[in-house]
Formats: sequence, structure tokens, C-alpha cells
Amino acid sequence: MSQNLSRGSDTLDQIGEAPVQRERLKLTRFRESNAFKSVLEFQHFGRHDEARKQWWFAIQRLNHWQLPAAAYLAQEMGWKRLAVTTLIQVEQRDDAISRFPIAYREKVLKHARRSNLDPAIVFSLIRRESAFDEAALSPVGARGLMQIMPQTGQQIAKNLREPWRSDNALFDPELNLKYGTYYYRQMMNRFGGHFALAAAAYNAGPHRVRRCLPISGSR
Repeated sequence: MSQNLSRGSDTLDQIGEAPVQRERLKLTRFRESNAFKSVLEFQHFGRHDEARKQWWFAIQRLNHWQLPAAAYLAQEMGWKRLAVTTLIQVEQRDDAISRFPIAYREKVLKHARRSNLDPAIVFSLIRRESAFDEAALSPVGARGLMQIMPQTGQQIAKNLREPWRSDNALFDPELNLKYGTYYYRQMMNRFGGHFALAAAAYNAGPHRVRRCLPISGSR
């Protein structure tokens, strides 16, 4: 585990940590509203897109003080992405624990260790790529927590000498984290251990990053 994660309070102090006053901002009526119950029902039946749309409909009448509490409610229900995006909407920047959740902790630590990566970087990639939504599907087809394209996943499976299961297997957090950390380690190796270039290559592709580098520094 990285020093930053093992001393989490030090890291949070650097960026500011002022959690939402959750007791004061309880949303009892919101919990009991038909709109919120519809969110729960869609989520129960695995209709995640409808659940997200219903969430935004349900919170549109909440005021600036209620929205952060709604974000905490989403976090409490395990809806990490909705919690993060709701806080972004109201620019609630000081509730670091809600804005930067450490979900899937054990799996992240396991696969970060296997790929010799700092877990903090893996958490930041997940936060940026999917906001911890294991069902995330991008417009171009990237899937899961670390937003892996199926063709990339197939190549990784081949490199690891594993059978390719299916495109939708990338929604499995265990497989997604295994392949995502493996691919990021490849990018780290390709760009000389420079984590920012590796992150850019992970997101946009190594060829695009290479084109942006000075000729003397390209690989």
C-alpha cells in the first residue's frame, strides 16, 4: 500500500476535508418520495440507465444545501458515480471522502500490487474513467470501472494467455481491474515510468501521446 493511502488523513488534509453535515441535512421526505422510490425500483431490476435518469429528475427540485446530502445518500446506497457527479454539480469541493471514494479497495490493492502500481494512481484512474461505476459504458464502447475497450481487452487476454470471455465480461470488476492495471503498467513501461504520460496514453492511446511529444523525447 502506498504511503498516501496508509496515511489517508494526511492526504485529505492537503486537499481539504469538510464533510457534509449529514445529520443536519437529512432528506427524510426525499427518501420517501415517489421519485426516489422509482430510482430504487429501477436499480433493483438492473435498469441502471433508467435509475440514473430518474435520479436526476428526483433531485432537480432540491436546493443547494440539500443536494450534497442527496449525494451522500447516493453514496450510502452504493451509487458512487451518482454521488460524485451530484457533488460536482453543486461544486461541493471539500467533502473529499465523498468526492474521492475508495471503493473496491481490496480488489484495487490486489491488482495494483500484481502490476507494481501505486494504488492511489489506480484509484484516480477509476475516479476519472468511470467514477466507480462498474456498469459504465462510454459512447465508443469502453466498459467497466477502468473503461476498457473490447479490442484492448482481447489483446490483453491474448498477452496473458487467457481465453477471451466476452465484451460484457469487462463489466466484471475483478476482470476489469486485472486488465486495466495490466494495461496501465504497459503504458508506464512504454513512457519511462512517467505516470502522467501513461495516464494520457491509457485514456487516449499511446500513438496520440507520442505525436504530442518532442521528437527527441518520443519513443
